[in-house]
Amino acid sequence: MRDCVREACDYRYDFAAEFADLSVGSIGSEFGWSTVLTRSDAGKALMKRAEEEGAIETGKLSESQLKQVRKLASYKKQGNLKNIYEKAEPIRILNMRVDPEMLEAFLGGE
Repeated sequence: MRDCVREACDYRYDFAAEFADLSVGSIGSEFGWSTVLTRSDAGKALMKRAEEEGAIETGKLSESQLKQVRKLASYKKQGNLKNIYEKAEPIRILNMRVDPEMLEAFLGGE
C-alpha cells in the first residue's frame, strides 16, 4: 500500500483536515464505509441534509474506532513533522534565526 502514497503525503501536517467543515477517510471504518468527521455547524447541516435526502447512510463510530482515528492522526503529525524538519531550511521569526527542529519548542510545543 505504501507504494500508492504520494510523496507530498509525507509532508502534510493536517492529516485529518482539522480546519475543514468535513473530513473523509477510511481509517476507523468498516469495509465499504468511509469515516466522516463533522467539524462545524455547516458540516453537520450538510451531513444531516444528505442523510434526510437519502444520499448517504450514516452510523456512529465506536469509542475504539474514534480512538484509532485520533491515534493515527497524532502518529501522522509526529512522523510528518519530522519529515518537514528534515526538508525545511531555517526561517526567521522576528528577525531571529530558528532552525526547523527548534520551531516546535519556539511555538510552545514540547
